[in-house]
Amino acid sequence: MEESRNFSVTNGESGSDNRVIIRRNCFYPDSGENPHRSNQFTPNPQSERLLTLGDGVAIDLIPIHSKLYSIGSSQTDLDRWPDEIPAKTESSEHQFSLGRTPVTVAQFMAFTKSTGYITMAERAKQSLTRIGSSWRMVNDTSWLYPYGRVMGSAKNKLHHPVTHITLKDVFVFCDWASKVSKRSVRPPSEYEWERAAGEDNDTDFLDANVNYQLGDTRPVGFSTDRCSDMRGNVFEWTFSQYSDANSNPPPNEPSIVIKGGAFCFDKGFSRRAFRGKVSSQFSSAWLGFRILVEV
Repeated sequence: MEESRNFSVTNGESGSDNRVIIRRNCFYPDSGENPHRSNQFTPNPQSERLLTLGDGVAIDLIPIHSKLYSIGSSQTDLDRWPDEIPAKTESSEHQFSLGRTPVTVAQFMAFTKSTGYITMAERAKQSLTRIGSSWRMVNDTSWLYPYGRVMGSAKNKLHHPVTHITLKDVFVFCDWASKVSKRSVRPPSEYEWERAAGEDNDTDFLDANVNYQLGDTRPVGFSTDRCSDMRGNVFEWTFSQYSDANSNPPPNEPSIVIKGGAFCFDKGFSRRAFRGKVSSQFSSAWLGFRILVEV
């Protein structure tokens, strides 16, 4: 079975070849105390299903109360990767709420208007996007111009997931959301993301936005009783670091777990157990994020 899948990225200015690797050599973090958990804010139970960010902007939340959940893949899963087995059943008393959908362009726009924040892709003046049928680093590409400035603004895609976001951008957004909402907001861990995603079943993929090499993001789903867009549309950041089974991640080369697959990847990448690997500084037109709120 193939151990990694590489995406060749050409820098638009220098023509140098960079390589983005989605690889399977990662581990599940310790399920003990979460280093990013904060008890600073106590939520109002009446607002458990809504994170209000001001100016009419809010994020719908789905409470995650299940105590038993599965991680990894079984031996019978023909699409499994070697590091997904053996499957495990875990138990946790930790309750939280997850964003019903990935953070949208409109929600992220409210954040930038409030704070004046400039994302890492905007500072770098380039990010990974698609030009024609190829993916490359393109100048003037960011969350506001996901396919480059010449291709138009994301203001026409307000209900699509925001993209071209690094992990640092995610934490800055979460810090702002925590202060505005008076609740504790952060990205999920890999454990928490899989716990919310639940087991794969055929219906999860019937309408998933996957397998479109020339496709695009689409408006986030409208499920009211569970998290939407957990499979396809865009990959989503977690804060969990990758490592192999015998060593910690190399210093100065942070690699972070991303989950959920994306519109331009095949269905196998959207399986609950699939674990992608990218640098914490990476951004792309196929990578967004979802927030977790402590209960």
